[in-house]
Amino acid sequence: MQTKHSTGNSIQYDHVVAAWREQLVQALNDPAFKQRLVNHERELLPRFAAQYTKLQTLPRRARRAMQRQWKRSLAGVALLLALGQTPALAATINIGGGGGQTSAPIKVCSLVDAITAANTDTSTGGCPAGSGADTIVLPKGSTQTLTAINNSEADQYDRFFSGPNGLPLVTSAITIQGNGATIRRASSAPEFRIFAVDFDGRLSLQRTRVSGGKTPDGGGGIASAGRVILSSSTISGNSASGGGGVLNLGTLTVTRSTISNNSSAAGGGGGGGVRSDGEAGGGNLTIINSAISGNSAKGSSGGGVCIDYATLTVTGNTISGNRATGGRGGGVESFQSDLTLTNSTISGNSANGIGGGISITLGNNQ
Repeated sequence: MQTKHSTGNSIQYDHVVAAWREQLVQALNDPAFKQRLVNHERELLPRFAAQYTKLQTLPRRARRAMQRQWKRSLAGVALLLALGQTPALAATINIGGGGGQTSAPIKVCSLVDAITAANTDTSTGGCPAGSGADTIVLPKGSTQTLTAINNSEADQYDRFFSGPNGLPLVTSAITIQGNGATIRRASSAPEFRIFAVDFDGRLSLQRTRVSGGKTPDGGGGIASAGRVILSSSTISGNSASGGGGVLNLGTLTVTRSTISNNSSAAGGGGGGGVRSDGEAGGGNLTIINSAISGNSAKGSSGGGVCIDYATLTVTGNTISGNRATGGRGGGVESFQSDLTLTNSTISGNSANGIGGGISITLGNNQ
């Protein structure tokens, strides 16, 4: 195969070609594999070159770790990536500054641009391209203030929740390392939720506070049809029609976190802190070593947690001071769901209906 290249890039090009030929030589012990490489060289060589070049930009320690993991030379790792035989390289995207939504006038990486870059695997604003499952790192103790609606996208099937949203719809695997940062809606901003996660989205929040989200739809802080993991994080001061803090239609895991002082509106779906709905086949909720406190379901049920047609596992938690002012289950309202409660404290909750602490209707409960 012959490929034209400029003189300025000839050294880099020759290095890539030499690495490619090295792989052909090493494939001599597997004639079928070598023939595959030769037959598909026109397609594979550009992909190999892109992966090999990307690997060379990684820190030396990261390169060596990958070589040890896959027991290959750097060129061998690049070939595996080109063939799609290893997980895609994840990217780390560092947020520069406290502006949550705009990178202008200076090209710093904003949170909005970082999520877009992670979703699309393309550089956006001041942010580098994502690649596979990405990690977004927020400055320690910073406040990311959202001042405008970013989009009004609904979930993939437009069935379970709709916008407006302050941040781009999460459609890929994203971890946000908050380092104690807060992501909030400005008090003067129009109403919108903070995060929305689509069916294929995976959002992991670590040491992050989410506050101020407000929407007439579900999920003031987070609305998710995908998978969400909250670790050492706080969801507080959000409001919505149902699921004031979080609306979960997929899978939600809460570990060492606090969900507090959120509210759901009268006539909504309940769940001042969290609403999990399993009618579409999801809605499973696991809460471990966390606190659900001070939430309210105004005119509805489940002041702390409201779960329907799903599975709720509660281990080592405190559920306290929550209110259901117009329905059942001040702390927890479980409707036709499987509920397992272990080593947890339910105290100081209240409801206008039955079950100041817990209300259970049907389902398998332990």
